[in-house]
Amino acid sequence: MAKVRLCTAYRYKGEFLTEFPASLRVLQECVPVYEELEGWQQDTIGARTFSELPVPAQDFVQRIAELTGVPVVMVSVGPDRQQTVVLREVFSLLEGKTLAPASVLCSHSNGSKKGKPGEKRRKIRVRLRIQLWG
Repeated sequence: MAKVRLCTAYRYKGEFLTEFPASLRVLQECVPVYEELEGWQQDTIGARTFSELPVPAQDFVQRIAELTGVPVVMVSVGPDRQQTVVLREVFSLLEGKTLAPASVLCSHSNGSKKGKPGEKRRKIRVRLRIQLWG
């Protein structure tokens, strides 16, 4: 692939939304805003370390971590368990810290962060899995 596109925001009625719209009605009218990165032609299935991935694939993974503010701890380069590139031991990130599971609050009725008084909100666990196989 020559280029890889990451959706980084949405345009909605002249507004620039940096979070995924919670309303399907709003989402239908959104236009995605993309950031283009260099793609790669090399096969990634044999990679077992991060440095074995093509440099553009490494840049792609690092950019996702920058955009999300979450360190990427593993990258899958194929469907088998042995095709998982571990970037960091997951539990080493927790040394000396007390952390709750990563979660976001989502209001699914009006798309706002705050919601309406008395409106029910639900927690959604977020997990990022990046797959780089051809």
